[in-house]
Amino acid sequence: MAEMSLKECLDRMEELAPIFAKSMQFGVLPENCDITMPQCLVMRVAYLNDGCKMSDISNALGVTMANVTSMVDRLIRYGYVERHEDPADRRIVRISLTKEGRKTCEEIRESKRHHFMMIFGKISVKERNQLLEIMQKVAQQLKNEQEGVK
Repeated sequence: MAEMSLKECLDRMEELAPIFAKSMQFGVLPENCDITMPQCLVMRVAYLNDGCKMSDISNALGVTMANVTSMVDRLIRYGYVERHEDPADRRIVRISLTKEGRKTCEEIRESKRHHFMMIFGKISVKERNQLLEIMQKVAQQLKNEQEGVK
């Protein structure tokens, strides 16, 4: 590959980013899955943070509380999550996955893992390690920037 300027590299990364972001964030849903991608993300936040607040979901996804409320309402109707008051502060609403919701999250995760094993299995171990090392460096720089570290 010919050497690129930093600007050319960033332009190319900007073109590729949506492909990676969509696939990494959503992956592929199992055939029997009846939820939308945004609902899947809500469930993922609840899976990783059992009993999280509605505001935690809003912050994690960068969406309004109204959007979270709407998605959570649908997920409650589907039987995937449940809403409950915080015993210490009744104003706080917490979200937990139901048994069915946890099972669905695990199926989605396994489906995504299988998909990426097929994709990343087509590049060498050395290339995978290089990619991971670079991604970790970039992620650390982004984290430092978000935390105000120079």
